[in-house]
Amino acid sequence: MKSKLPNLLTALTAAAFLALNPGVHAVSVTVPNFSFEDGQTGTYFTNQFDPTDNATYLPDWTVASTSHYPYGTQATSQFGNAGSSDGARYGFMEMPFAGTTSSMTSAASLGIIQADTTYTLTVALANGGTPIDEFGNTLNYTLSLLADGSSFASKNVLDSQIPGTTTEVAQGGGQTLNTFTDFSLIFTTGNSDPIIGDDLKIEISGTNGVIGSVYSYMNVDNVRLTADAVPEPPVLTLMASSAGILTLGFLFVARRKTA
Repeated sequence: MKSKLPNLLTALTAAAFLALNPGVHAVSVTVPNFSFEDGQTGTYFTNQFDPTDNATYLPDWTVASTSHYPYGTQATSQFGNAGSSDGARYGFMEMPFAGTTSSMTSAASLGIIQADTTYTLTVALANGGTPIDEFGNTLNYTLSLLADGSSFASKNVLDSQIPGTTTEVAQGGGQTLNTFTDFSLIFTTGNSDPIIGDDLKIEISGTNGVIGSVYSYMNVDNVRLTADAVPEPPVLTLMASSAGILTLGFLFVARRKTA
């Protein structure tokens, strides 16, 4: 009877090779109303801030603000280039004065935070001014991952990092329409982080950084989140595979000697 040991040796060798070349398996996490297509259209000049309007203007998101100014959705078509936006609409929040902060947080848990996992939050942002805004704006964005409501990772983005600027046609300046551009926050959990097992949420906030009464708008679209399990260190997997190969090799040689 022909020995099966050579075939087992081949299989283990292949396993050892794969251990040194692990595949990447990104798992998309569903973000409800990620492109702000749902809900009633908001407007810049009505819908004064009222967090109870969430279900109407920004469903699936919880809003907060230090001002009483509008939030909602607008048509992406008013931007010169859709860039990395998705769908026909985007979400916005208005911040009228220096130091004013507004935020939108995923209303429902996006899952339980796992150990040894890389989380990547990617958001399409547009310049802090809008094509209908008469002011030159400065806006500081912050992207955050939350564990039971508390931030454990964040990334700051200045609107100066986003392509495009805006001026008002009525002032004779014309319009240079800007583009939605992707920015990402990446965080990897360990195997014993205290946040493991907590509810995961995401938050996008903006702060008006201008000195004086100058309006800024937070423009957000195409919110995406992925969770990638960190592969077992290849060296450990290779050691285990090598031990198996040596053991089977020893058995194969022993059997040939006794045959």
